[in-house]
Amino acid sequence: MNYYIISIKSFAPMEFAPKFPIEVGEEFRDMNRISGFGIVSQEFRISDVKGLYRPALNSAFRGLIAESPPKTIVQTESHRYNKTGLGSPATMKDEKTSPAESPLLRPPLDDITERFLEERNAQLLSMIEAISDIVYFKDLDRRNLLVNAAFERAFGLGRSEIQGKKDEEFLPLDLAESCRRSDEAVLKSGRTLRFEERMTGPDGREIVYETIKTPLIDPDKRGLGLVGVSRDMTVRRQTEDALRDSEERFRSLFEHANDAVFLIDLNGVHIRINKKAADMTGYNTEDLVGKTTHDIVAPGEHAEADHKLQGLIEGQTFPLYERTFRKKDGTEFPVEINVALIRDGEGRPLCVQSIVRDITDRKRKERALRTALLEKEILLKEVHHRVKNNMQVVSSLLSLQKQFINDPALSEVLRESQRRIKSMALVHEKLYQSRDLSQVAFSNYIHSLVAHLVVSQQIQEDRIKVHFNLEDLFFDIQTAVPCGLIINELVSNAFKHAFPKNRPGEISIRLKRLAGDSFLLAVKDNGVGLPDGFSIEFSQTMGMQLITLLSEQLEGRIEIDRSDGTEFRLTLKDLRYPNRL
Repeated sequence: MNYYIISIKSFAPMEFAPKFPIEVGEEFRDMNRISGFGIVSQEFRISDVKGLYRPALNSAFRGLIAESPPKTIVQTESHRYNKTGLGSPATMKDEKTSPAESPLLRPPLDDITERFLEERNAQLLSMIEAISDIVYFKDLDRRNLLVNAAFERAFGLGRSEIQGKKDEEFLPLDLAESCRRSDEAVLKSGRTLRFEERMTGPDGREIVYETIKTPLIDPDKRGLGLVGVSRDMTVRRQTEDALRDSEERFRSLFEHANDAVFLIDLNGVHIRINKKAADMTGYNTEDLVGKTTHDIVAPGEHAEADHKLQGLIEGQTFPLYERTFRKKDGTEFPVEINVALIRDGEGRPLCVQSIVRDITDRKRKERALRTALLEKEILLKEVHHRVKNNMQVVSSLLSLQKQFINDPALSEVLRESQRRIKSMALVHEKLYQSRDLSQVAFSNYIHSLVAHLVVSQQIQEDRIKVHFNLEDLFFDIQTAVPCGLIINELVSNAFKHAFPKNRPGEISIRLKRLAGDSFLLAVKDNGVGLPDGFSIEFSQTMGMQLITLLSEQLEGRIEIDRSDGTEFRLTLKDLRYPNRL
């Protein structure tokens, strides 16, 4: 004979508890069959067992019996109820011998409570082990009955060192004492409570646990102990503390900044300002929050302010710029602004930070300084102009004196003195004509000086041609005056001695920057050359002695090349003296 086994398991909570007494038919009169329910046979009056099992299960049970083939054994596992209303797992079987037969429930029922509890315990332990938080169960004496693997890892102990012991037997004293107080609070109150427990780790670092403890109570509401779940919150607490510290530092910096700070949303509305911003604009902090940039920017600059805000949102950056602000009373004043776009964690524009500085006082000082500089510039130009004029007076006096001298040699000495005075006066003339009163554009000066020498010595330009190879160098007056006198002497001597008897020729002048603060000055002619035995060191002429002395003043050296006419090459230094007050 073939049997088909169908099994139904249902340990879900009951939909309702049965009402007793319950009556069943004659087939259940046997005490052995109903003893499992804790009900005596005299209490059965109706042939019905619906009250003993969950209705949904009864329906399923009957359906399976009706649809199953002959000789099918149907086995169900479900909760049954006894007289007290308490349920327990049980197994029930019924055998169908033919399709026409009605199913008969044939207890005795097998009590599988122990097997059910074992399965549930195994499931519970598996879940506890999988939890990353610390989990533990304690009895009423606060002894640890069960702990999970996370507990072992947290304290570096095995379960044999933990289970059956109180916390003070293996935990650090500070944590054990904290746990004792929280355990007693939960057991005494009978409520779930949350605690923060702390301990000092092996490295001296404080470890913080957030713990939830719940009392364990049996069906008769008697206390069994407690279950606790602890999570290491050290990193989170440190992060929160660091965040609070950062926020406090930002708040302090924001509120006590020397500059006004505005936080503006993407529509140009002020969402936060510091006290300096309120003082600067004449508003109360509460009054200014909610107003737009148009309320504090001068009307003529609204469009430009909107343009910059939109540019920031689109990713543009702006250097420091100036703007005109308007106070609550309508007073306008200049400010300097540094703006930056603040983004959220995902890089989306959040708001604009604007740091604003009132530059009213700076503008006033700048105007005063510009006025003072202009006055000083005018004064310096006047000084150079007067020096040049005074030198011209001296030159004129020499010219008058020359009219009363009949000695040609002495007259020539006076003319040479006039040319030297002119070379110096020309420096001052170039300075007061220059936009920069501290430096002379020396290439321009050389052109002017040579042109004066050509006129003063009545040189025919088609007979002696002058060529220039000059770099654009700028010298201050300490370098320009001696260098100008050297050029005056070299070019004058070339005009005077290199081309006798109206001989044609050429003179070339070179000016070139060398390494550092040195420069090369060279004057070359293709004339008759220097006389034999000439030595500049032993020359008795005033011109050569002046060239030697001025070269030493400019820390230079002199080289003379006689291979093709005469070339004087002077390597000199551009002397930059400290400012003289």
